[in-house]
Amino acid sequence: MKSLKIVDVKGFMSKLLIQNVFDAFLVSDVIIHTFQRFEMNGKLNRDYYSTEELESLGSRTHSKWSEVRPFAYQVVKGNKTPLSFQISLMLSGKAIESVLTTQGVLLDSSEVTGLYLHIRYENSELHVVTGTGLKTFSLDKSLDYAWDEQVMKYLKSSEIAYEE
Repeated sequence: MKSLKIVDVKGFMSKLLIQNVFDAFLVSDVIIHTFQRFEMNGKLNRDYYSTEELESLGSRTHSKWSEVRPFAYQVVKGNKTPLSFQISLMLSGKAIESVLTTQGVLLDSSEVTGLYLHIRYENSELHVVTGTGLKTFSLDKSLDYAWDEQVMKYLKSSEIAYEE
């Protein structure tokens, strides 16, 4: 787990809420504090969808950030900055497999419950915190280090400056 302080909050917010930089991520949850608390759970309500729509969703269980982003933007936009927010994003199963392969982590993807990106804004500071989830306890931290490295590379390639 690594906590990275974002240097340019306004630029990051544009990439998060207006641009498509994080659109491939899935949503775990979103909590935004403005004049009230807004909360969104990223888990899909499969009863809402038609049979055809369910087929196109496949085995996906969570919304993509691209689907939730317009709603989050509506809550955040305006003349006043939110008091705080927390947005937890995660990788899809296919993306987890890719990280394991490209980073050379000797772990079966079925053992990984999630690779997370927690975005937290509070007291005019914005932090991105990495997180990993495994089905069983392990002293091996190679997945943590690999995910931290992957996130830092992603932020750099997206021209997002941060401090460790």
